[in-house]
Amino acid sequence: MQDSATSALLSRDAAAAAMGVRYVRSDHDSVSFAQNTIPSLADDVGRFGLPMFGVLLDCTVGSAGYCASETQPIAVVASMSIALTGATSHSAELVADGWPVHVDDTTGTALGRAEVRTGDGVVLATATARAAKVERSMIDGIPALSPADLPLGPTSTTDSGGPADVYGLTVVDRSAETTTASVEPKSWMLNPFGSVQGGVLVGLMATATEVAARPLAERGQGFYLADIGVDLIRSPALSMGELIIETTLVRRGRRFCLLDSELRTADGKTLVRSHGTILLT
Repeated sequence: MQDSATSALLSRDAAAAAMGVRYVRSDHDSVSFAQNTIPSLADDVGRFGLPMFGVLLDCTVGSAGYCASETQPIAVVASMSIALTGATSHSAELVADGWPVHVDDTTGTALGRAEVRTGDGVVLATATARAAKVERSMIDGIPALSPADLPLGPTSTTDSGGPADVYGLTVVDRSAETTTASVEPKSWMLNPFGSVQGGVLVGLMATATEVAARPLAERGQGFYLADIGVDLIRSPALSMGELIIETTLVRRGRRFCLLDSELRTADGKTLVRSHGTILLT
């Protein structure tokens, strides 16, 4: 991977800029990115999760698959599987390292793995992802942003607080088995190609899963998202307007709760799907 090419791509990624993701280094064996923590994206107990570092993870694991290649093709993450530790930390920095696993030239895809940890060495998550080569042109007019541009305060349309406010996730209906929420793509969420960045979608699906899981915890009981697999079928454009996320409870166990989510357009086309495991503590 070439430093200049990676830096140029990252500089046109609005979501990475909004999250403060920065390129650190790369060679033929690994790649590293970092970001500062964002307090408004921590959960109720101050835990750092995918709403905070989904974009960091996407940049890292998406780049890792091809970092051993002589040339760095333009590729986007098509699917990602993440295991989270649920650890807490007071660190002000997050660091992500990624490594190549396999390149499949016949399909134009590459498999990479990554680890996210805090600046003081606490491991937060491990991930594997499959990236796919694409032939797309980067668009002009991507906004130049920083973490100060994130919608950090409560809004009039969200009632869940924290990450749900930042992502603009609004619960519109809830039953014992299903939680339905709405969300609208924003300019800070965009990748260099003008659609919603994959890491934003990972963070969004994680947020929807956790919002749906809140009623599952007994009084005084905690929980966190322990595992999630995300299939990025089609990245939404700003022009799609309001989208719907439907999360269904598959099983509630004594310790583990399984939830499936789908992000759809207003006319029912599936854009993203996920399978999450909530761990009750």
